[in-house]
Amino acid sequence: MPHRAALTAQAALPRVRDVLELPDVAVGLPRVDAGARRLDSRGRWVHVSELPDIAGLLSGGEVILTTGIALSET
Repeated sequence: MPHRAALTAQAALPRVRDVLELPDVAVGLPRVDAGARRLDSRGRWVHVSELPDIAGLLSGGEVILTTGIALSET
């Protein structure tokens, strides 16, 4: 069973949905193209990347922000 302090620290991490609803983020009209079913997941780290295949560099729990400039339109 996880230690109480660990559970409290995890509850303090923002959900992806919370980040998208921040006024400074929402004004940019962010679009979720993948993982919409995980919007209530908590992010432990935020990265900014334009790499089209970043998955191999991640270990789980990261929130990736991108302009999508390196992604195709199709």
